[in-house]
Parts: sequence; C-alpha cells; structure tokens
Amino acid sequence: MTRIAFGLGALALLAGCVAPPAMTQAEFEQLQNEIELAQTRLVEADALTTFRGFLIALQDRGYQVRAVHPEGLILEADRAGRTAVAIAFVPQGPRRTAVRVAAESRSPFAPAMRRSIK
Repeated sequence: MTRIAFGLGALALLAGCVAPPAMTQAEFEQLQNEIELAQTRLVEADALTTFRGFLIALQDRGYQVRAVHPEGLILEADRAGRTAVAIAFVPQGPRRTAVRVAAESRSPFAPAMRRSIK
C-alpha cells in the first residue's frame, strides 16, 4: 500500500514538471491586448487637462517628475528611486483621453540580491 501511495505521489510530482503547451500567435496577441487594456483607462476630459491633472497628482504623492513631453503628452516620474512610472495620454476625441500607465517597482534589496547571486 505504501508503494502505491509513493508511486502516485511521484507520478503527481512528475506531472507538475511537464512544460505548459506552447502559446500560438493568436493567443499571444490576445494576451498582449488584455495586458494593454488592463494598463489603459479612459478619462472624460481633454488630453491637456488630463495631462495637467496627472502631473499635479504625481507631485502631490511625492513623485519627482523626471521628464515632461507636452508635445507627445508623456510624463516620466519616480518616487524615492524605488517606483518609476511613465504615463502616455492619447486623445480619443475632443473630451476623452486614453491614459496608459507603465510602472516599475525597484526593490531596495535588488542590488544585494544581485551581489549574492554572482
């Protein structure tokens, strides 16, 4: 009985080690679209007003604005060197703007981890 249980346990472990099936091009494109939609929000205001509102909101939350591209409607900011954001504002009409946010969190432990891996 113990051998059967051991065999079933080993089989379950090996089944977990099987690589997932490869993703088709259509599945990959669908995943990319879903990620873009999750990172994009529509705002009921013109692009310039939305741009200014986000700029003020970032500064109020302690972010330092590193780059402002008003002609391309892009903001780049970071907070205490640990969180970086890039925000793009895409006009969708006279009073509607798509806001796309890309954020990166930088762990304060990352350099120590890199040193310990080497």
